[in-house]
Parts: sequence; structure tokens; C-alpha cells
Amino acid sequence: MSRAFVKEDAQTDAELVPPRPPLPEGVENLVTERGWRLLHQERDALQGERERLDAAGAPVDVVEERLEALVARIASARVTPPDGRDGVVRFGATVDVDVLDGRRPGTQRLTLVGVDEADPTTGRVAFVSPIGRALLGARVGGEVAIDGAGGTRRWRVRAIVEGDADAEGTDGG
Repeated sequence: MSRAFVKEDAQTDAELVPPRPPLPEGVENLVTERGWRLLHQERDALQGERERLDAAGAPVDVVEERLEALVARIASARVTPPDGRDGVVRFGATVDVDVLDGRRPGTQRLTLVGVDEADPTTGRVAFVSPIGRALLGARVGGEVAIDGAGGTRRWRVRAIVEGDADAEGTDGG
């Protein structure tokens, strides 16, 4: 019988390791303190999963690959505290922006975070994303624009939020 019909081969082929979020070549892997904690929690969970699978005699290849990629990402990470004291948006800053393009008028709160911590649904945007790149270096009161497939989006930086916007439980939105 052909090996193509063996069930174990089909399972192995189906178990793909999802890639970590991309970090552009030459860009430093900045992480917030929250992002650092989350990376370590993820590592601990994967190590626990590997131990459970190993104890059960199950294959651990996929978990090992994910763990290896995560450990490499942690090794390259540089914890960077938020800094917006001078009215300039920098990595880790939480900013309130007024939407000026009329699509979703109002104020949105966004936090510029590392690529592994990004979750646009909660207002956490990667500093290397188009929105993150546009906001970096913007001043309170300044406007930023991003050209995309749906046209140009414009925002005005209303405020850089004071205090520990990166505290556990803050969802940025």
C-alpha cells in the first residue's frame, strides 16, 4: 500500500506551525513590559504543553518548533518603557486620536506595542504597522495620514495618556 494512505502522514502534514508575527528586517524587536510578560507566559504554556504531550507519548515536534521560534523572539526582545513626556508619540505610548476622515468619527485610543502584542481589536497596534509608523514621532495636536486601499485615513493626535497605560488589564480601547 502507498504511504500516501497512511493516517499518520496525513496528521503530520496537517500540523503546520503558524509563523510569529513578522518583524521587518533590521528593525529592533521592541516590547512593552506587558508584552514581555505575555511572551514569557506563552513560553511557560508551551513548555507545559510539551511536557504533557511527552508524558503521553505523543509527538512534540510542532510544539518544539513553536517554542524554538518563541525563544528566539524573546532573546531578541528589548523591553522599552513608554515615553510621551515631551508631547511626542513614541513606542509604548497610548494616544487618543480624533478621527478626521469621516468614516468612524470620534476619538479612538491606540497603544503602540511590539509585533507579538499587537491586537487592533483592542487598540493595540504594532509600531511597525502603517498606523504605528504614521503615529511615531507625531506631536499632540498634529495630524497624520495613511494611504490605504480604502483611501486616505486621517487622525489628529489629541493626547498622550498619562500614567501607566501599559498596566495589566488595560486594553487600549
